[in-house]
Formats: sequence, C-alpha cells, structure tokens
Amino acid sequence: MRPTFSIYRNGNDITENLAPRVASIEITDEAEDKSDTLAITLIDRPENGRYPDLPDAGDKISAYLGYEETSLTFMGEYIADAVTIGDGEVVIDCKSADMVESYRTPRDQSWNRKDLGDILTEVADRNGYEPVIDPDLKGVIVDHVDQFQESDMGFLTRISQTYDAVARPTAGKLVMAKRGAGKSVSGKKLPSITISPEDTVGGDWSYHYSARDDKGKAGGIPGEKNPKEAGGVRASYHDLKQGKKQTVEVGKAPFRELRYSHRDEVDAVAAANAAANQQTRAVGTFSATLEGNPEVAAEVLLSLKNWRPRVPVSWRIKTARHSFSSSGFKTSVDCEIYEEKQSNPPKEVKKVAAEKGWPHEY
Repeated sequence: MRPTFSIYRNGNDITENLAPRVASIEITDEAEDKSDTLAITLIDRPENGRYPDLPDAGDKISAYLGYEETSLTFMGEYIADAVTIGDGEVVIDCKSADMVESYRTPRDQSWNRKDLGDILTEVADRNGYEPVIDPDLKGVIVDHVDQFQESDMGFLTRISQTYDAVARPTAGKLVMAKRGAGKSVSGKKLPSITISPEDTVGGDWSYHYSARDDKGKAGGIPGEKNPKEAGGVRASYHDLKQGKKQTVEVGKAPFRELRYSHRDEVDAVAAANAAANQQTRAVGTFSATLEGNPEVAAEVLLSLKNWRPRVPVSWRIKTARHSFSSSGFKTSVDCEIYEEKQSNPPKEVKKVAAEKGWPHEY
C-alpha cells in the first residue's frame, strides 16, 4: 500500500503545497503526563524564487496519516511552537493543542483539605477544560499542599503521582486517571492489538529484563513457568500520638524500603501502594518497529503472539511514534509490563482513613 498524509494549517488544507517539500513527518503519542508532539521536516529550497511558507508561532496544525488504498486517520491537532532552519532543511516543531498556555504558566496557591475531584474541577475551569476523574480518585482528600511558582500542569502531575495516577489534557478534557490500569476513566477496558514477530519491520524488536530493576524477585523473569513472587514495599511515617516511627508494608518480604519518611499513615499507604505498582510495571520493557499503523496509540494494550519463550505476552504502550518519509510509513512502540491486578492507592487510602476514624478528612 502507498502511504499518504494531509496537513491543515488553521483549518486550511496545505497538503498540496507541502507535499513536494516534505522530507519527513513524525508524530509522537505519549501516555500519562507527557505532551504529544508533531515534527515536520521540509526541504528548504526556493521554487520559482520563493522559499516555503512557514507557520507562525501559535498556528494550529492538524495532521492525518494513512494509505491511499484505505483512508486517512486524524492524528491530532497541534500548535506550532518552534522552527529550526538549517542547511537545506526546516524543522517545524509542534506541541499538542490541548496544552493551553495558561495550563503551563507558573502560579501560587495553597490547598487545604480539598477533594481531588474539587481540585481537578477548579484547575479545569480556569484553563477552559472539562474535568473528568476516575471514581476511585474522587473523594480522596488532600490535607494540605502548596503550589508555589508551579504551573497547573506541574502541580496536577505532582499530586496525581502520589496516588499512582496521571493528569493530562486531552480532547478538551482535563482527565485524572489511574496509571497503567488498562481501563478508561469510565471503567471500560482500553482497546488492544495483537502482533507476531512477522509484523515487525526487519525483525526490529527488543525485550529487556534486568534483575536490578526487579526488586525482591532475584531472577523471577516474567514469562517463565514458575516465576518467583515479587518482593514488597515498605514505607515509614512518624506517629505523633505514640511519638515513634511506624511502617506500612505492601506485598511480601523481601521489602524495598522507601527512602523518605512520610507525614502520616495515609501518606505512607499511598506511597507504598504507588511504589508497588511502579515496581511491577518496571520489571521489563518491550520495543518494536511495525509497518505504519495510525491506530496504534499510547495506552493501547499490546498482546504478543508466537514470540519466543520468556518474553511476556501482555504489554501497555507508553509511547507510539509514527514516522512518514520517502522510505515509507513506520510505527514504533515502547511498552511497559501490563498487570491487570495491581494495587489501588486511592482506594487503600480511603480505607485506612475510615478505619482510623478520620471522617473530617474522608
């Protein structure tokens, strides 16, 4: 099949004018809190005495990729952010249009005993987004947190990480969802694709496992017949009533001790559960280069079929890169281990708070 593309600038189709000059188009689709990007490289030569017309900063650029024999797929809307001119070429770098300027502007604010849902709503409203939050995260109370010379983007990223969640704008919404859960905010399972070694370009794939990243397993490689159970995580906090150090443990020995002491048991429970999930996802990584497929996207679940033994089957795509050039259309993916069963930090936080009789907070 013959790959093709379309590019729009501020709603106007400029594909015909760009086509003779396009050296490459690269779209990077990121999971979680990273911004999606678009990079267009043009051959910078004068035609009929004129150089290519370059976008102005702030112009909206829409991109479509696909094949002439099928159809084009909308790959997102972006904002022209930077232009680099070199010897014979121009690179136009664009960031996701969902990242509005106000969301990236530093500000000061203190938050006291606020529901995560209320925080998200307030931030969404002042940046022109519609707030959407996972039901498990709604109802978690942030006792106190300061936002000092910190953008709303940085602030929400920081507090969501506490509960192993992610906050990011997408399609006009400001979404806060559990990280790596394989489900949408509404609870529906995310789409999945299945690939075999024959689907890779020139056999370009790689699986990496390191015992140094496998805390507490010491050789429990995912995919083997009888893998060893992962070790757990231990977090400490200072109990003001008893005047001594206490610990929270998630999982089984051997435990990995978190470096810093936490303010109270609730914070320690959140940290330990979040770290346990991060530990599971970090056990291995998988990457591959495929024939161009615009349907491949970040957060999509990837299933491996007919791969060699010891290579895990279930993965979650963290980054999808779509590259169009004279050599064709290729899609590369970087993935992390997908575990359907994982800790639920916000749920555990609310459970402990209720057991301790802290109705003023939860």
